[in-house]
Amino acid sequence: MPFSDLETKIDENFEIAKPPREFKQRRPATSEFQTENSHHPKILPAATVMAATATPQTAAHLLRLVLSCRQITAQVTCPINHSIIAMASSSEQEFAKEYKAKLNRFARSKFYWDSNIASRVGHKIGIRLREIGISGVRIDSQEELSRPIYYRKMLGPFFDSVKRTGIAVEGAEGLIFLG
Repeated sequence: MPFSDLETKIDENFEIAKPPREFKQRRPATSEFQTENSHHPKILPAATVMAATATPQTAAHLLRLVLSCRQITAQVTCPINHSIIAMASSSEQEFAKEYKAKLNRFARSKFYWDSNIASRVGHKIGIRLREIGISGVRIDSQEELSRPIYYRKMLGPFFDSVKRTGIAVEGAEGLIFLG
């Protein structure tokens, strides 16, 4: 049996996966347009082109929080294939100095993050979402309400800082954050 480019067959009933199809090339960040009076191309700034080509996706992506006593991690997943498209964590290099200071204290605390660190993680995830063109996310409010009260007290500033960066958070309206 001859081998073809599209399929490789071991026998009549069994097929091995087809090779992946070609990926389309992405557009560059700048675009060239002809002006009316000139034959020279006009190059627009990257922010203008990104705003024009980005599709507005409000509240389609899911914002998940992974909390432990050592770190807080925020993940934004795509609703289609559940892949992580943006992530921010308190274990990043920016927070290492504060983490080591809390770790090496004589009277060790139970938690190594607080509402200030949660707010900074919210700011980082908000900036990363703005960079990739996402203007809104949704959260699972039942999951957030099922968290213990000591976690919910520290998560209020997280959602506030995400909203301050211009990202709409669907489902956070019904949550009551104490503190």
